[in-house]
Amino acid sequence: MGEMLFLYGLLTIGMVIRFLLTDVFSWLEFGLISLLLLAALGGALLDYWQIRRDMRYGGRANTLTTRCVERTTRRPKYVLEGARQIGSYRRSYQKAWQFLFVQLSAKLRGWFLNLNFSFSDRTVSYVEQRSSLLARNQKWLVYENGEVVGTVRTDASLKRMSTFKEVMLLSYQDVEYEVTSSTLSSKIKVWQGAEVIATSKANLRSDVTFKVKEQQDQSLILSVLVLFHYHFQS
Repeated sequence: MGEMLFLYGLLTIGMVIRFLLTDVFSWLEFGLISLLLLAALGGALLDYWQIRRDMRYGGRANTLTTRCVERTTRRPKYVLEGARQIGSYRRSYQKAWQFLFVQLSAKLRGWFLNLNFSFSDRTVSYVEQRSSLLARNQKWLVYENGEVVGTVRTDASLKRMSTFKEVMLLSYQDVEYEVTSSTLSSKIKVWQGAEVIATSKANLRSDVTFKVKEQQDQSLILSVLVLFHYHFQS
C-alpha cells in the first residue's frame, strides 16, 4: 500500500509540474496514475481485513497459537492455548512518524520494532535500542513489570551466515537463551545450552504455533518467539 501511495504522489507531482511548465495534460496518463490510488485502497482494505482476522482468531485445539499476519498495526493480538486466551501483545512506536515510515514498504516492516506483552503473571516489553536511523534495529532491552531484566540482540556473524541461520540471543536474569531458525525453514528453535526447550512454526493457515517444554518460563519464551517472528519474518 505504501509503495503505491508514494509512487502515486511522485507521478502526480510530476504531471502537475509538467502542466505548469508546458501546458500539456494527458487524461490517459492521469487515468493510469489513478490506478495506483485504487491499488493502494485495495491494499488498505486487505490490511484492515487481516487485522480483524488477527484480533478475532479463535485458536486451535490443544495447541499454543497466535495469529499475526498484519504486523505494523498497534491493535492487540492474542496468544491462545486451545480457545483460551493466555496473553495479549501489541506493537508500539516511540514516535508517530515511525508508524507511517513502516507503511512505505513491506521491507521496512521490521524497523522501529517494539512489542508489549501482557500475561496473567507479568508484563514483558521489548524496547529497541537504536544505534542508527539508517539501519534496522538489532538490539532490545527487556522490561518485566516496568523494570529492565535483560537484553535481546541478533547475531549476524559470518559463522551464523555460513550455516544459513537467523539467530536471536536473549539474556534474562543471568540465563542465556538462543533462538535460531534456518533461512531455508520456517521452524524456530529455542535453545538453553545444548537442549531445545521450545519450537515455533508459521503455518500455511497463517497462524503461528508453539511448543514449550514443561518447567520452562512459558510466557517469556512465547514473547521472544513472537519477537523473532516479527523481526525476521516480517
